[in-house]
Amino acid sequence: AEGLVERGFEGVTVIEGEDHVLPRALDPDMAAGLEDRIRDRGVDLRTGVRVRAVRTEGAEKVVALPEGEVRADFVLLATGVRPRVELARAAGLEIGPTGGVAVDPFLRTRDPSVYAVGDCMETWERVTGQRHPVLPMLASHTNRSGRLVARNIHHGPRFEYPGTCLPFGIELFGLTVATCGLTGALAERWGLDTVAVRSRGVLAKPQLGGSRVEIKVRALRATGRVVGVQAVGGPGTARLVDRAILAVGEGVPPHRLSLTETVYSPTLNVAYDAFTQAVDRLLLAGGWF
Repeated sequence: AEGLVERGFEGVTVIEGEDHVLPRALDPDMAAGLEDRIRDRGVDLRTGVRVRAVRTEGAEKVVALPEGEVRADFVLLATGVRPRVELARAAGLEIGPTGGVAVDPFLRTRDPSVYAVGDCMETWERVTGQRHPVLPMLASHTNRSGRLVARNIHHGPRFEYPGTCLPFGIELFGLTVATCGLTGALAERWGLDTVAVRSRGVLAKPQLGGSRVEIKVRALRATGRVVGVQAVGGPGTARLVDRAILAVGEGVPPHRLSLTETVYSPTLNVAYDAFTQAVDRLLLAGGWF
């Protein structure tokens, strides 16, 4: 949608079947500001609407909705991706519950002479400590798994894959969305009782060009382990979540995160940075002080 608007197209409509945008990355409350930005840029964003059919009438495409229809010059469909595992299945390799090729910690398949990497490979999350099977299908996951397999092929199976913290990032109409770990919906699906807080801060002093950021941090109620971070803001938001990824993956307790040192300069950061503020709010909400 952003690309079409930037190229001068008018009347751009986005139809999202889920109740908010980016449902695999953001909770509804964190998506609300992004949805406002999309609509402010002239996009007719409709959430919670399922497309019934698309037909051609003359030079137009007609998109049939539960209530009414949308007429357009052309329609772009984004329906997700699935791993192509026909070759792996034909070779007798195990296919995991997510539909990806199952691997051991060294990324070997059922046949130890065959490794799997990238989008076709099922891995596990390292967020909760329970190693739920997941299928990230991200370039960073592909890069890491490919490098690890190269090492294991060269040196023998010595290096174990750590799993994934489920990172995600996108820039849209001047906002950066960066997340890792679990959304509220995924935590609920996995039967996890969590505590979450939202916090607003800045990435550097506003007087020196620093932009604002909104952060949501989620932790397991029983232990305080941080299992999810969502951030929406200006330039620098992704780097903030990169820091959170290490903490989430290693299970760093929130009271330690609260006292983590950061690089400081007025043009680069603030002394009490946005992520630390969010963690302190989480400590209070969870009663872990």
